[in-house]
Amino acid sequence: MQGVQLGQGRASLSFGLRANAMTRALWPHDFSATLDVRLQGGSLRLAFSVTNTGGLPWPFALALHTYLRVPDIGQTTLRGLQGKRYWDGVLNLAQPEIRALEAAPALTFAGETDRVYEELNGPLELHCPGAALRISQSANLPEVVVWNPAAGRCATLGDMPADGWKQMLCVEAACVNTPVVLAPGEAWSAWQELCVA
Repeated sequence: MQGVQLGQGRASLSFGLRANAMTRALWPHDFSATLDVRLQGGSLRLAFSVTNTGGLPWPFALALHTYLRVPDIGQTTLRGLQGKRYWDGVLNLAQPEIRALEAAPALTFAGETDRVYEELNGPLELHCPGAALRISQSANLPEVVVWNPAAGRCATLGDMPADGWKQMLCVEAACVNTPVVLAPGEAWSAWQELCVA
């Protein structure tokens, strides 16, 4: 953790990571990355930045994993994706080039959902009993991952209670279909914001 700031009605945290022997064993590139988290007046903002600190260019993909707690996934809807193309990780994980078009004005969740929606150009709205969120993201995160494991997949996840799928939904700002390539010394940053509607 790099820094904490507290103020009246707001708080922020900054987490940093630099390439080291442990990271190079997993990913052989030099980098410096920061995740800034800001809470203020009914909003949460996540900002990620990364710099290539090495001598060679390298590619990366990114999804900001926002696991959102909902009272009941069966009564939860997500609006703003109608007309967007997506690939379905449940049906076509081996063939992500196969795309479908979202026809529903609001997504509902009756089974396992694992989709990557493309070409976002506006905020999404998450509605569940007693709450609503407006979800925005920077233009350089052009995709969103929508995920709920449902009962079958949840049973295979060791870090989630057997019925945990009933109270969660991931709506992850992402850049996964076309990786970003950073030249030596180049920096990149992006954000996602969740606001109480």
